[in-house]
Amino acid sequence: CDDDDPCTMDVCGTAAGCLHPAVTSWDSVLCVFERRVIPFECRNPLPEPLAARLEKAELLLNVASAEPHPRPACRTLKRAGRSARKAQRFATRWRDSGLLPFHCGQAIVDQMIFLRARIQELRPGVC
Repeated sequence: CDDDDPCTMDVCGTAAGCLHPAVTSWDSVLCVFERRVIPFECRNPLPEPLAARLEKAELLLNVASAEPHPRPACRTLKRAGRSARKAQRFATRWRDSGLLPFHCGQAIVDQMIFLRARIQELRPGVC
């Protein structure tokens, strides 16, 4: 039943077969950086400004998830969302101008859209 997606739980039921519900809470945003949907040839190497935004978003999410107080966690979560938005904009711009191969830029854009949606889903429970 393993779908090899860290953003889903793998549940094997006898009647329904395999189910893959989305993970929740902090796992729902942290899992995005464990997914293998950006092709390897696209990651080696990424343009420095894009790589820096992705690393910053991941770092901020890890810091926010470890924060015991809601207010600082909320602020850090918002900052991570802004870093993801900037990474998405960089990838879109470079994809459209040909600085990144189209499939690489699109994979990064898709992941940042996915991450930002997960952050928006998480915010009401944190903020």
